[in-house]
Amino acid sequence: LPAMDVLLAERARRGADVYDYEIDGVLRMSPAPRLGHGRWQAAMVNLLTAVLPADAFVIGGPANLGRPGNYVVPDVVVLRATDQPEPDDDVWLARAAIAVEVLSPAEDEAAKVADYGHLIEAGDLALDELWYVDGVRREIRVYDPAVGVLTRTSSVVVLDEVLAPLFG
Repeated sequence: LPAMDVLLAERARRGADVYDYEIDGVLRMSPAPRLGHGRWQAAMVNLLTAVLPADAFVIGGPANLGRPGNYVVPDVVVLRATDQPEPDDDVWLARAAIAVEVLSPAEDEAAKVADYGHLIEAGDLALDELWYVDGVRREIRVYDPAVGVLTRTSSVVVLDEVLAPLFG
């Protein structure tokens, strides 16, 4: 559709498409996050950088997890150093240790957890943990994304090392 092509081109030009993602080729447009969202995102990058050994993990984000047409864009991504792509590699990451989502007011957490599960089931993503940072409830919910189950613990980091500085 010509009007859709114009809309997508304009979103790309303005940088408003950073958090857009696709599931089975269906584009899900996400609005740019609010300032508070960015603060939580920055806090997570800083805390994870402080608690995870730099020689074993790389922290960044947002990033494309999956493959073209079937991917998500989390707020923060934690890669094992062995999974870090070369600088000239494609923009698609097929493996991550942790994907961190900062919960937005209108976000459907259950649907997003299901989207991650779908990517894993399709073989487009290997992901150890999915975290949801909820500033209102002052908690991090950890999911096993392969089955969409809330685990409340992390196999990558001692969660209290992140929770205490984040929520005090």
